[in-house]
Amino acid sequence: ARLAEEVQVAQFCQQLGLVKEVATRAGRHLNRASFSAAFDQVTNWSSQAVLTGPLIFGPGKFDGADNYRVIEWKADCGGGNSCYREEVPFTKGRW
Repeated sequence: ARLAEEVQVAQFCQQLGLVKEVATRAGRHLNRASFSAAFDQVTNWSSQAVLTGPLIFGPGKFDGADNYRVIEWKADCGGGNSCYREEVPFTKGRW
């Protein structure tokens, strides 16, 4: 349960970091149009938590992830700790 909470916090931090980046790019007069237009400028956002590879947006491209990786839950990673371990490094998606 503790690890699930940590993963949720990491996802939240990653999403909040992306919103901050886009809002900063949108400028002082933040509104729907400027926020949406700012996403077109996010062409390689890599200030991410460890959950995804760099996120790439652009005109008409609203899904940031282009890569994926396979992870597996390990009940014991040593020292009585559990964790997710990378099984396959980031790979280009085919979607």
